[in-house]
Amino acid sequence: MTGRTSADQSELAEARKRIAEPATELAIHRRAAEPAGEAAAGNAPWLLEEIY
Repeated sequence: MTGRTSADQSELAEARKRIAEPATELAIHRRAAEPAGEAAAGNAPWLLEEIY
């Protein structure tokens, strides 16, 4: 533990969720905009990116 209170931890967790939601949506839109078959061919590097 890095000296954070449980309230700080809770606030941080909520902030991460708020950040992750639009990032996930963006990944979905990017995926939808890719040419057909590109993801299936393994040419979709965004699949490897981890959304924080």
